[in-house]
Amino acid sequence: MIPIEEMVEAVGSTLDIEKNQFYSLTRKQRRAWGRAVVDYLGRNLVKYRGKEMADHSDGNPVLISQAVKQVEQKLREDEVFVKMVETLQQNFFRAGGAII
Repeated sequence: MIPIEEMVEAVGSTLDIEKNQFYSLTRKQRRAWGRAVVDYLGRNLVKYRGKEMADHSDGNPVLISQAVKQVEQKLREDEVFVKMVETLQQNFFRAGGAII
């Protein structure tokens, strides 16, 4: 299982968000979007529960569910975003992580 911290680092690197910004309880769009992508990867690909993701970031499981739905919607609408998420997944596989 891929640690949440590794997902944070990978998404941060891809979206150019510093690691400490992920844990800021701000709603600035870029930071919130980075957290949403980490939540999506953790929940849908690695199979973390919403509570586990929330415990890691001092968040709320309901808000995490909403964030995951927003990412899923964007995946249906934005091909560039789909490619970015696919690249993240492939990088985890190459690094020896086991998503899915």
